[in-house]
Amino acid sequence: MKNINLNKISKLKQNLDTFFVDNTNFYVFDSSHVPKQLQQQNPFRNDFYSLIFVLKGEMNITIDFKNHSIESQHVVFISPNQVIDVDDHNVELAFGIIFKKEFLLLPTDWLKTLPLFHRVHSTPSLKLSDKDQILFRSYINQIISEYKAKNEYKYDIIKANLMLILAYLSRSYAQLKLKNNSNSNKVLLDFETLIEQHYRSIKLVKEYADMLHMTPQNLNRICKNITGLSASELINKKILLEVKRYLIYTDNRIEEIAFIFNFYDNSYFTKYFKKATGLTPKEYRREKAKMNK
Repeated sequence: MKNINLNKISKLKQNLDTFFVDNTNFYVFDSSHVPKQLQQQNPFRNDFYSLIFVLKGEMNITIDFKNHSIESQHVVFISPNQVIDVDDHNVELAFGIIFKKEFLLLPTDWLKTLPLFHRVHSTPSLKLSDKDQILFRSYINQIISEYKAKNEYKYDIIKANLMLILAYLSRSYAQLKLKNNSNSNKVLLDFETLIEQHYRSIKLVKEYADMLHMTPQNLNRICKNITGLSASELINKKILLEVKRYLIYTDNRIEEIAFIFNFYDNSYFTKYFKKATGLTPKEYRREKAKMNK
């Protein structure tokens, strides 16, 4: 079976040009020392979280079939397993921070509570003010300095700086991108986290609403107010995204893909997909194959 190429953070230590070679749950690098595994031309996915700070120049990045032009003084957020294609030839200065959730050693999945990651509907980037750029550059420099000095508790200080970066970015993102009150935003974040965990097996709004201890009507109203999409549309958007990944980047048979996503009736799976995209799964795979030739 052909699968989407997966970069594992543990393999990045093979490239000794990165700043970090002795901890396989965290790396930081600048645009002149990009690990070779991240320089490939074909679409790929990672098993780690990524922050890319583009300070000078421009970058084009395709994340889950959607292209984004990233200008100078922007930061990009990438979640594990997203399909990525990067053109960074016009980047003059950038920093990348990549890490696994295990690096933070938190008792709960704090990362999934942040508005930066695992968000199907959200813009995966944020413009940095001059003040923000100075602030985050200082944190990145502190991370690099701590590692090079090899002092005691260096990873504790690195983790603290990383959490500060994530917290400040989340605050800025919420202020600029999210339009509703904090209670509604929390409901949406919790809903999207549940979708991320259960999209293969749970497709009904009522089941998600029950888990959130609210009515389907109230959940739908919150989703519409913030994203412009209904609760069911957000669920279907995630399912369709994952199905498209399998159709384009694997050679699984249509029946196998339907089974993976708990569509036990293949004809219903075909109708579901065609209603959303205008093409049957087979037609969609064929069209994308022609475009990639």
